Amino acid sequence: TPTAANSLLAPGICVCNKGILEVEAAAATNYVMKVSNSIIVYSGGVFNMGNVGSEMPRNSTFELILDCGANGDYGIIKRNLGDIKGQGLSRTSGKNIVSCKLSTDEAANSTNLGVNTDTGWLDGDSIAIASTTRSASDCEAGTLNGNAGASTLTVDGFAGAGGGLAVAHSGTSPTQAEVILLTRNIVIRGATASFQGYLNIGSTGTADFDWVEFKWLGSNTFGKRGIDIATTTGSCSFQYCSIHDFGVNGSIGFNIASASGNNIEINYNCIWSTYTS
Repeated sequence: TPTAANSLLAPGICVCNKGILEVEAAAATNYVMKVSNSIIVYSGGVFNMGNVGSEMPRNSTFELILDCGANGDYGIIKRNLGDIKGQGLSRTSGKNIVSCKLSTDEAANSTNLGVNTDTGWLDGDSIAIASTTRSASDCEAGTLNGNAGASTLTVDGFAGAGGGLAVAHSGTSPTQAEVILLTRNIVIRGATASFQGYLNIGSTGTADFDWVEFKWLGSNTFGKRGIDIATTTGSCSFQYCSIHDFGVNGSIGFNIASASGNNIEINYNCIWSTYTS
């Protein structure tokens, strides 16, 4: 297990000029890749976790684990003129839904939630619900207990009785609680909540992520704050992704690391529980 500094000098995986590292994308397969070192994509290299037109199938998953021995040891680094893609799919075909709102007032311990949208979310998916009071601690997260209905979510895994809500949430306008989806079928994460990795994107080249979940990333070290984006004349896109539980002090969800940052597109993403101080 190399030190953090040595992982940049002798990475576990180097994707070099004219090299391509591509994850398989067979149906009904759960892929796991654990790296006890960094991955660096150099100029002319390509790293594809799914691709546009050949996305990771809905009934498959790919999980990339940065197996850090200490926080911030290892990351994915896209150097200038490198190319990196993560292309997953929505939970249900034709339903590109990452959030909805409560449509009924829900009391503490409720396990059946009325919502305003047919989400297409699936049994076991992780969700989070916003506070509708002045207390941020009333935000909470749990899981679906069964596939979503057209106007309902049945839940468990929350801190209330029987896995229900820990606190009440409003479903009445203008204080309807927003509900966000955290689960994606491509996951990039650190080893644990204490030993987080990072993603660093250089100023040129391409970074394109759709329907990717980022978890346990970030530190208080420059270039390793979470998802560090230095794009200027390249292109960088994050759409329909989830960014959550960047739990070490100093972590940032999206960190635009260049004062001249440009060509950066961040749309329809869900961000939950990231720490900046």
